[in-house]
Amino acid sequence: MMYRKLSFAITLMTMILLAVGGSSLCQEKENLTELSLTADVFPQRTVNVIPKVNGTLKEVRVKLGDEVKEGEVIARIDEREYLLGVKQAEAALLSAKASYEKASSILKMQAEANLHQAQAAFAAAEAQLNLTKSTAYVEFISNLEQAKASLKMAQAQLEKVRKGARKEEIERAEAAYEQALASFQNAEKDLKRARDNYEKGAISDQQFDKAQLQFKVAQAQLRSAKANLELVRQGATEEDMRVVEAQVEQAQARLKALEAMKEAKSWQAKVESTKAQWQNAYSNLRLAKKSYEDRNYEKDLELAKAQVDQAEAALELARIRLEDCTIKAPFNGVVSKCFVDEGNLVGPGQVLFTIVDIDTVKLVTHVSYEDLEKVKAAQLVTLEEGSYLNKTFKIKEINVSPVVDPLSRKIELQIVIPNPDHLVKPGMFPRIKLWRKDKEQG
Repeated sequence: MMYRKLSFAITLMTMILLAVGGSSLCQEKENLTELSLTADVFPQRTVNVIPKVNGTLKEVRVKLGDEVKEGEVIARIDEREYLLGVKQAEAALLSAKASYEKASSILKMQAEANLHQAQAAFAAAEAQLNLTKSTAYVEFISNLEQAKASLKMAQAQLEKVRKGARKEEIERAEAAYEQALASFQNAEKDLKRARDNYEKGAISDQQFDKAQLQFKVAQAQLRSAKANLELVRQGATEEDMRVVEAQVEQAQARLKALEAMKEAKSWQAKVESTKAQWQNAYSNLRLAKKSYEDRNYEKDLELAKAQVDQAEAALELARIRLEDCTIKAPFNGVVSKCFVDEGNLVGPGQVLFTIVDIDTVKLVTHVSYEDLEKVKAAQLVTLEEGSYLNKTFKIKEINVSPVVDPLSRKIELQIVIPNPDHLVKPGMFPRIKLWRKDKEQG
């Protein structure tokens, strides 16, 4: 019984409200002229949210139908790799700054040192050139005379080998052998005596080693003297003869080459070579001097500064990429599509969400150009969508296409209306009625 009374009261109240509202709408329509059309509903703005960096989605904060505010975080990409990128860029910037500070302090000093070094090298080259000019001919003549003397000595040696050893040479060889034999015998006795004393502990290791060394030297000298005596007595072998003949030929060839060089004044080539070194040193000096006077070291400093600027830009870019790991809503709106889940691998070009602004919507319709003036004067629009919607809205603006569709012969029209309660949904195809005030009553 109580439920029936409550239901009757609600029904009565609803009828009263409808009567009041309908009376107001009817009263408004009495002052308007009607034009009925159909329209497509579009959001005021539609944006596909696309990441600017690659990575794994570690957090998704919104779902289909959620309302978002401009700047609100709606998703996050794993930022660890980009944190490392920032640290690397910071380190590179520190290195570039250190190089710049170092360059600031030493580049001028290096330029001065290079100039002094070039001056010293030029002075040395000039001194060498002067010396070569004054000594090249004398040195060449000296080499020529030395070659002549070497040839004479080789020829004398060849003649000696061919004739054999003289009696005096044999006697000298025999005397040398006898002396070497006596020295060997004395050294042998001394070694025997030293060994006995060493075994008794009468002499030191050093004294015993000295006796051994003297014995070995005497033994080697004896062998050499004996071999020389045998050689003198026997005379030169064919092999010895060939060696001496080759030495004579070599000396003759060298003398001939030097005499040819004398005719060609070849010592001047040495002067020219030294002069070329002098010219190279002179060119290096001019370059170093010009570089210092033109303050080229300041250009190197500018390059170091540019590297600092480049490192700063790289750091800023790394920080931006790190910030791009946090994905934010571009404006106040509603999530109309969600394409990803946490853990998905995403990257630039991939749509994560679609966000629409439906606080204001656009009604897109088409009218004939005969009705265009009526439409442009409209101030209200009524939307009818079955039993879901029958409501009149104030028009914020009307945008008219400047061209006529060649197929339909109609003009596209965009009617912008407020939609604070989000009653009007994009994608609807409602019937609309446009209203304007009657001119006679306006």
